[in-house]
Amino acid sequence: MKEQEENSLSESTKEEREKLFHCIEKQNDLEESDEWEYLSEQFLRFDHAVHTLFPSLSLSKIRRYIKEGILLLEGEVARPNRKLHKGERISYKRNAEEELAAQQLPEAEPVDFGLVYEDEHFAIVNKPSGIVMHPAPGNYTGTLAGGLLYYFNHLAEGVSRVRPGIVHRLDKETSGLLVVAKSDEAFKRFQKMFKERKVKKTYHAVCLGVFKEKTGTIYEPIGRSETDRTKMSVKHIEGREAETSYEVLAETDRVSFVAFSPRTGRTHQIRVHARYIAHSILGDSTYGLKRQLYASQVKRQLLHARMLRFAHPFTGEQMQFVAPHFPDFKGFLKKVFHLDPDADIAPYRSVLHKEGA
Repeated sequence: MKEQEENSLSESTKEEREKLFHCIEKQNDLEESDEWEYLSEQFLRFDHAVHTLFPSLSLSKIRRYIKEGILLLEGEVARPNRKLHKGERISYKRNAEEELAAQQLPEAEPVDFGLVYEDEHFAIVNKPSGIVMHPAPGNYTGTLAGGLLYYFNHLAEGVSRVRPGIVHRLDKETSGLLVVAKSDEAFKRFQKMFKERKVKKTYHAVCLGVFKEKTGTIYEPIGRSETDRTKMSVKHIEGREAETSYEVLAETDRVSFVAFSPRTGRTHQIRVHARYIAHSILGDSTYGLKRQLYASQVKRQLLHARMLRFAHPFTGEQMQFVAPHFPDFKGFLKKVFHLDPDADIAPYRSVLHKEGA
């Protein structure tokens, strides 16, 4: 009798899984897939939904996986009690436990960055190119996380001990503005603002070629590349909604200086969309040309998170921040486009040196 009850429970769980989830990857077995789409209208908690997928895992272990970024919701670390909405996707980073074991927690160390704004709740920093956000294999020191711990007395724990205070991320070679939360409540409020698309962002980039349309919007879904899992690509069937507006600010007969405003926040979104419309970002070794133009002058992708605009999460005051370009980007703009877009904004303020770049 007991055996029949256990079999019945197992079948019931399997049926429930198939009603609640759909495999995104090609595998048909829900437990062998790496990504699942939530199909139900009921607002199930993230941790409980994962427990339905993996009934053999304890809730405490699932919550640890969620906090450490092994289990992601919509490609981001989320809180275990976050309610799921129909169409949202859960992803599982296989072998992530081994990666995490090799990953070191950041230690406070002097790493330079620009300080644009600071109050009791959060700070806005200007990240130089070449600095990774947090420790990872091959980059255990010299991270932004270590620099933040060195400079600030208090930071939000956030959802991962590896990324203290870090609300959102920039690629290693991308420079520019980032929000840093100084309390868990500030972190929670900023996460909600980003999720609800209440944070407006503008990036500056130098792109290959001359744009036929000087302004426009790219509506192309983005997903992980089928041929290289480290890359993203436009995927019309399995991709997630992605929208990027652009405006050409200046051009020559070879390259264009462009402002990009992403409405969504997909991984590598601007870089992938720029490649898709045949105007890859200059210096982008992943999505750009194998033989780069201006190779002797450009040593990284010329992409800079220029502007952030949002309402203060505690006071409601409308705030806008603009980050000056770093010397390599600024020098290229002056030499090729004869522009100085930083003439009317505050200069770079280094946290380690009295005189900025």
